[in-house]
Amino acid sequence: MQSRALLRSLFLPLLLLAGEALLAAQDRWDSVLDRYETICDRCIELRGKIEAGESVQDRAVTTLLQELNSLRKTLQDASGSMSDSQRARFRTILERYSTSGGKTAAAVPQTPAPAARRRAAPPRPVTRESLPEPAPVIRVPGTLPPLTAPRTPRLQSAPAKASLKYSTPKPVEHPAPVPDMQRWSFDLLAHYGYGSASSFGLMTAATYGGHWGAWLAGRSNFTATGSSYDCTSDGRTGTGRFWGNGQSRYGIRRLAAGPLWRPLAWLGLYAGAGYAAEELDWQDAEGHWARVQDFSFGSVCWDAGVLLNWKHLAFSAGCSWCPFVTVTAGVGVHF
Repeated sequence: MQSRALLRSLFLPLLLLAGEALLAAQDRWDSVLDRYETICDRCIELRGKIEAGESVQDRAVTTLLQELNSLRKTLQDASGSMSDSQRARFRTILERYSTSGGKTAAAVPQTPAPAARRRAAPPRPVTRESLPEPAPVIRVPGTLPPLTAPRTPRLQSAPAKASLKYSTPKPVEHPAPVPDMQRWSFDLLAHYGYGSASSFGLMTAATYGGHWGAWLAGRSNFTATGSSYDCTSDGRTGTGRFWGNGQSRYGIRRLAAGPLWRPLAWLGLYAGAGYAAEELDWQDAEGHWARVQDFSFGSVCWDAGVLLNWKHLAFSAGCSWCPFVTVTAGVGVHF
């Protein structure tokens, strides 16, 4: 809307320039007419865009008004007169602009015919005093925002004797951090078991989401076993009696795994199954080893226990069931 109003305001100044151009004078009228024609053409182009519903920047219209004011000042300060061809070109430009705007062109003094011009007296020189008073320019009220910022009202100073009250700001309460329930936690423990013999090993546990996980444990007494034949604990063999030299060895191997459930962040319950193998060997008088069937086995074992966490420490306690019950305990790190 601002562009449309500014562009409509160009019409009257251009018609006023028409009257001034015929009465004022300049030495080089061709350059003036070129500028005048350029302004008219740009004005017609912008008016066509507005009537077609296209957007026109206010800057383009403002620039056009500045050029028009500059041309008008040039005409007012000029001297000299137009030739017949220059007057004809000027009327052509003015008629094209007036026709495109749907207005009637301002009355332009007609150039007399050649015969009449010979009979008429020579024209009087045009001076600045003989120019008619220019018509007032109609300005369309614009709706542009003010260029200066609104004044800020001055703050009234407090009375000199006024007492100032200070209050202690309340501490900002930050919400408790929400634990990340989508993270993994791990425990690695050194395990000790005692049943028919002592055994040592490792236990590892992994928990996801703070509640469910899995564990894996293995133990051994690191004693090698192996036999040439079997015997019983009362000394019988398949071929006769066993005669030993008093040497014996006992080997233990256990491996188990299962699920882990944490009802509390520091408490875990685990249970599972695995395989356990224990073997007792006796050495006979000839140096051969015999497996004692009564104290040797290989079977499924069942494990259960608790896992406790305190800061970065982990503790475990449990039992393992097979033909012999083994009590287990462990200590390690939690991360």
